[in-house]
Amino acid sequence: MVARARSRAGSASPACSWSAPQQRGALALGSGFVYVPLGGLFGDCGNYHGYVAAVPLTGGRSVVYRVPTSGAGIWTPAGPTVDPEGNVYVVTGNGSSRSTFDYSNTVVELSPDLQQVKSYFTPSNWVSLNVNDIDLGSIGPTVMPSLGVVMVIGKDGVAYLLKAGQLGGIGGQITSQHVCSAGFGGTAWSGTTVFVPCSDGLYALSISATSIGVLWHARHPEMASPIIAAGAVWGIDQSSGVLYALNPSSGQQIYSTNLGKVAHFSTPAATEGFVVAPAGRKVVAITTAD
Repeated sequence: MVARARSRAGSASPACSWSAPQQRGALALGSGFVYVPLGGLFGDCGNYHGYVAAVPLTGGRSVVYRVPTSGAGIWTPAGPTVDPEGNVYVVTGNGSSRSTFDYSNTVVELSPDLQQVKSYFTPSNWVSLNVNDIDLGSIGPTVMPSLGVVMVIGKDGVAYLLKAGQLGGIGGQITSQHVCSAGFGGTAWSGTTVFVPCSDGLYALSISATSIGVLWHARHPEMASPIIAAGAVWGIDQSSGVLYALNPSSGQQIYSTNLGKVAHFSTPAATEGFVVAPAGRKVVAITTAD
């Protein structure tokens, strides 16, 4: 399935008010571009479209992909995902349509230059997701090249397994499974295990080319985009401000420390010998060296 993307070099849609879009998601690098996602303001205020902009690393005019409907922001904190071939995967949120398909609540595979929609996937209940503000795009896509699959999960807590490069269109998933109450943030993965942040805690999913299984569920941290470092899974609980480290095989807590005040969707990072975490106006560094 190949379609021309709705793109304009360095231009904006006349139907979009530029006081409304918000750049929340993480940036991605690939194919000589910096990919910048754009969504809407909290509460979907204002007239906006979901966008991805490709900014050349060497300078020059940017190229954009615009979701062809009002709304449908690309707002997940994880931002775009780039596969080994340079294709760009994004997930959109709620759109305005109540009947005609409009690429809302959709996983979109774009060419590296954003000029083609190479494939897409949309849950068969996308209209209901639109009506009830249940974004699929609350977590970015997890691309797993060794398995040839893409995993995505949204606000309804349903995980979908998709074929990479041939996402399946409307209702075309390989399989799906209800996992948690609601997914928010970004995933981390290692081998065939994907760690998913949800409003009721962190989940470890076992992924194969045809199946999704739950390995374990830890009640904390909640809504915490995890990272994998120093043999542990780390995440910041946004309600308590506690940084947790969990055993990746069992979910058992092996370390915690109170960071104090943290922001929405705060995420730790790792460097050699340290895990660093944002804590209000400061950064806390935890040594992981023996």
